[in-house]
Amino acid sequence: MLRSGTHRGLRLAFAVTGAVVLAVGGLSAPAYAAGTGSITGHLTDGGTPVSNANVFLFDTNYTYAGSSYTDSTGAFQFSGLAAAGYRIQFNAGPLTQWYHQQTSFYNANTVTVVDGQTTTVEETVRPSGTISGHVYNPDGTPAAYAQVNASEVTGSGGYGYTSTDGSGSYSLRYLTPGSYQVNFRNSAGLTQYANNSTSYSGAATFAVAAGSNTTVDQTFLPYSTVTGTIRSRRSWRAMRTTWRRTRCGSRC
Repeated sequence: MLRSGTHRGLRLAFAVTGAVVLAVGGLSAPAYAAGTGSITGHLTDGGTPVSNANVFLFDTNYTYAGSSYTDSTGAFQFSGLAAAGYRIQFNAGPLTQWYHQQTSFYNANTVTVVDGQTTTVEETVRPSGTISGHVYNPDGTPAAYAQVNASEVTGSGGYGYTSTDGSGSYSLRYLTPGSYQVNFRNSAGLTQYANNSTSYSGAATFAVAAGSNTTVDQTFLPYSTVTGTIRSRRSWRAMRTTWRRTRCGSRC
């Protein structure tokens, strides 16, 4: 049986030992892991949700940080993000823009993610116009699934691309306002510009204004197919000349 003095000694020893453990524990405790946050928002066009748009996330050094897409309500979300600054790109067909309504990463607004919080980003498609129309084969039938490309000619960098549907109709949306040339490529791989030009220099120019539609219809020029065997350089030159005259006649 322990005497009372021994009990007092043990109690004192336990108290001192406990104090040491607590002190050491306090010094060696690991730092908290960096917290995370999230980004959520919507992409709309004049109040109408833009669905199935790709949404890309980059840090401020232009390093890829994730991707998402908009649902039927135009909503998107990124979660589990380290607290930092980010920039957001939206792609929907020919539409490419950065938050907020910017045309490049370097002009984009930085979105800040804070530990344990959700940052809301509401983006609207910047002002844009549309080019649409119908494309026909030389015999007047619809040119189904022909490629259509539009490029802005005054340096703003606007462009658009699509294909005609089964009825030969097409629509190029989200075009930056400006002046455009439009080219068409048929199933034979032949390209021509509106209106009925076989070269860029002879192409017509079409104005695109914000909130409006410009109609550009086109009929492919008649063409033929030349087949044969190339046996010499002279034969190749002769065949190339024949093809050019068959393709565009006296305009070549």
